Amino acid sequence: MNFESFDGIKHSDAYFWQIACPFVFAITVFLMRDKIVRWTARLAQKRLITSSRKRRKRDAIRRR
Repeated sequence: MNFESFDGIKHSDAYFWQIACPFVFAITVFLMRDKIVRWTARLAQKRLITSSRKRRKRDAIRRR
């Protein structure tokens, strides 16, 4: 048995959560990257469509 002390057991469970929470967040983002990219592309397309419609409507009013 190894009876030498080490710093890992001197910390409380809060130390574990300080390490675990950012790690879980990073892993979740990494695993969901395809879904995040698709969502971002869909959002950009919706905004482009909306701005195009507004511009087309504004130009139609100016032509009158």
